[in-house]
Order: sequence, then structure tokens, then C-alpha cells
Amino acid sequence: MNKKLQAFIAILLVAAAVLGASVYQIKSEKHARIHQHLAAAQKDPCMVAHGDGTLCTHLPLISIETGGKTIPGLVTGEDDMFGESEYTETDDGESMVTVHMDVFDSATDYNHPTDVPTISTATQIRVRGHSSREFDKPPYLLKLIRDDGVERNEALLGMSAHNEWVLHGPFLDKSLIRNYLFYNLSGEMMDYAPNCRFCELIQDGDYKGVYLLVESITAGENDRLPIIMKKKNSVLSGYLLRIDRPTEVDLATLRDVDVYTERTYVQHMDVAIRYPGKARLSPDLKERIEKDFSAFEKAMYSYDYDSGDHSFKTFIDVDSFVDYYIINAVSSNMDAGRFSTYLYKTIGGKYKLCVWDFNNCCNNFVDDATEADFDGIRSAVYFNMLFRNRPFVEKVIARYRELRTTILSEVYLREYIDDTLAFLGEAIDRNNARWSTVFAADLLNDPENTGRNPHSQKEAVKMLEDNLFSRLDWMDENIDNLLQHCAASANKKFSELPH
Repeated sequence: MNKKLQAFIAILLVAAAVLGASVYQIKSEKHARIHQHLAAAQKDPCMVAHGDGTLCTHLPLISIETGGKTIPGLVTGEDDMFGESEYTETDDGESMVTVHMDVFDSATDYNHPTDVPTISTATQIRVRGHSSREFDKPPYLLKLIRDDGVERNEALLGMSAHNEWVLHGPFLDKSLIRNYLFYNLSGEMMDYAPNCRFCELIQDGDYKGVYLLVESITAGENDRLPIIMKKKNSVLSGYLLRIDRPTEVDLATLRDVDVYTERTYVQHMDVAIRYPGKARLSPDLKERIEKDFSAFEKAMYSYDYDSGDHSFKTFIDVDSFVDYYIINAVSSNMDAGRFSTYLYKTIGGKYKLCVWDFNNCCNNFVDDATEADFDGIRSAVYFNMLFRNRPFVEKVIARYRELRTTILSEVYLREYIDDTLAFLGEAIDRNNARWSTVFAADLLNDPENTGRNPHSQKEAVKMLEDNLFSRLDWMDENIDNLLQHCAASANKKFSELPH
């Protein structure tokens, strides 16, 4: 081999190594992640005079007109944290109300509510979430429909077409960016995480501030979960399960037949079939899913949980569980593995996890502060067994160290946060002017005055960063200590499993 060819090959190898370590190099082009703050085109300043105070924004703009209707879904009476809460309904006893929605999303120009809409559609809407339902700036579930009431799929803000969406209103999260940051990091790590885009919201002419439009976790084409039932009433279907409080009675529950361990139940959680929905969930398919899930739980909590036919490896995609642990451990996400926990399975595939809701992460939980050594997810359902297995723990350690050189490096994360805030720009000021009372209020329980109630945007971002980087520093020093949980002495009393 001549020296020129050797030099050329060396250059190719270096380039390949750089691309392999790149924070934007995805597992495959099919799962290429779009980061709005990086992909959005730079817009020239708007030259239109707006003497009437018309909103002028570089962000996508969503306008909802209710026609005087009240959006249902607010909590009635005292909210039950672990049980079924009751919510307001329409006058007709429905959980959603039909409104009109316009979307303004010019790729080149600033957006105004007086522009010609990019998309104009009827939409069913309700308030969603748990504690966030009671926020002054609540999140919403949107279901796009045609005028005849049939579902309507639309590609909103550049995301894959679907009829179901979530409008997340950052309220408790005064930094505005927690969900955007960690959904996108998860999307780089895992096969799927919900795509999301920032926008600003107007409701009945009233400016509501910065919102995050997020894909709901359900089946769909292209970038959504690949679990679509190809033939109605078939028993061959991918499916999606949700572990959470039993708050949505329209979901089919698994807790009535063929459940082996009840470990989620004793933690005040329920397991519900999120997809297929009731209209497509035949009795035969429901029974198959129940038995499938029960076989998984039986294996996970059996004496042979890590060996033979009952090994958890038979049932789960190990890499998915590893990445789910890492992103939730890094962010100190209080809810992960307890509430809003999603498991999905393709036809012939294994269980994978999907992230959801980082609103309470990075020391932003209402009740308790999360210090750098907080690791709640390790003892959460399923992970309390997985961490008894040394190969699983070794995978976690190796993967964490790998990610610390790319998308979990401090340099990358600080740049990502700074660039996201720069992209939001003046929208932050508009949002904070609209919700100025939020910065004056102490929303988080803080009996020891630990600085958990920021009173400015700058303080809010600092609180997020301080917790995140303290946590990463602590994990760097202590990640090998995870091996203690799979030591023989730690598993001696195997039959006495904690609930």
C-alpha cells in the first residue's frame, strides 16, 4: 500500500471517528432528531409596523378560539394524588370540547395572528396532566378533527402528521426548557422520544406565553411509535402500556386479569393499555396483552429472573432500559418509573421504555429537594430487579461513560442550554411579562431556603444548571458504586423482595 493511499485511509478513519463521536450522529437516518433551535432558519427582522400591539414572533404561533366555551378537564374538589380524580366536563357531559385552531408557521417570516394560517382546523381540547391541571398556565391535550368529527392528521410545526398532540405550558419550570432539553437528549440516545417544538399560544385573543408542542406517546407513521395495528381486530399488534395513577378511565386497565406481582399496584400505580384504544382493542387482543405482560412481570420477579427462559433478557430491550435509567438518573426525575412511565412493544419485539415529563426534574419537584446523590429510579419498579444483575449494571456504567464524552458532556450541555435560550430570545421576555406573578410566587416547598424558588429567568436557569452539573459530577465519582447492588451479599435474602 503506497503512502498516499495510507494517508487517505487515515483521513477517512479520523473523519469516521469524529462523526461517530458527534453529538448529532444518530443511530440511523430514520431516527434523525430535529432540534428546533438548530434547524430553524434565521429570520430577518420583521419590518411591519405593529402599532396596535399585534403579536410578532419568530416562533411558530398557535391561536385557539373557543367561541366562549369553557375548556374542560380541571380538577373538581380535592385532588387524590394516588386515586381517580374527578374533572370538569362540558354541559353535555363530554371530557373534551370542540374549538377552532389556527397555526402560523412561516419558515422565512415572523408570525402574526393576522397572517393567513399555515393550518386551520377544528380541534377537540381538554386540560391534561395531574398536578399541572391546577396551574394558571395549564397543559392541554389536542385532538385534531375534520368538520364532520373524523380524526384529522396534520404535520404540525414540522413534526410527523398525527391527530393527537400535547401543548405543554412551562409554569412550574421557570427556566422554560426542561422538557425540550431532556426530550431531545433522550431522542439522541434512544430509539424513540417524543418530538417537540416551542411555540407561543393565544387563546381567545389573550396571550398565554411560551408553550411546547409535543407529540403524544401513541402509535403513528414515520417518527412516532412503530406499533400500528395493520388490520382491525387483529390479535397481532404492537401495543403501548402506561404505568401511572389510575386517572384516565377511558383506558383499558390490566389490573383485572392475569397479573402476577401487583408490585405496581402496591405503589399506588395502575397499568393501562394506551394503544390500541378501546375501539380497536378486541377481547382476544386484550387477553393476549395481559398474558404477555404478566409473563414479563413473572419473569422479572422470579428466582430465575436473570437466567434461562425466565430471564428478563427474554422480554426487554436491555439497551432501552439502560438509556432510560441514565437520562432519568442524570436529570433526577422524581416521576420516572413511578408515574407517566410508558412501555411499548412492536410485533415480535421486546419491551422498550419511552420517556415522558421532565417538569419536576433537576430539583424542581414541588415537595422535596433532590440533592446530587438522589437516585430514586434505581429502586423503582423493574429497576429494583435489574440492578441485581451485574451485566446490566456494567452496561449502565459503560454507557454512562460513553455519553459523558458526547451529549452528556458539560461543554455540550452548557452550549445546548445557552443556544436554546438564545433561540427563544424575546419570547422569553413576553412570556415572563405575561406570567410575572410566577416569579414573585414561591411554588416549591423550600423550608430550608435552599434557593429552589427562583425569582428571575436567570436564577431559574442557574438552578437547573447547578443541580444538573452537581448531579453529573457526583455520578462521575460514584457510578462504579452501582456494582454494590448486584453483589452476592446484597442479594442474599432474595426471597424478601421490597415492595
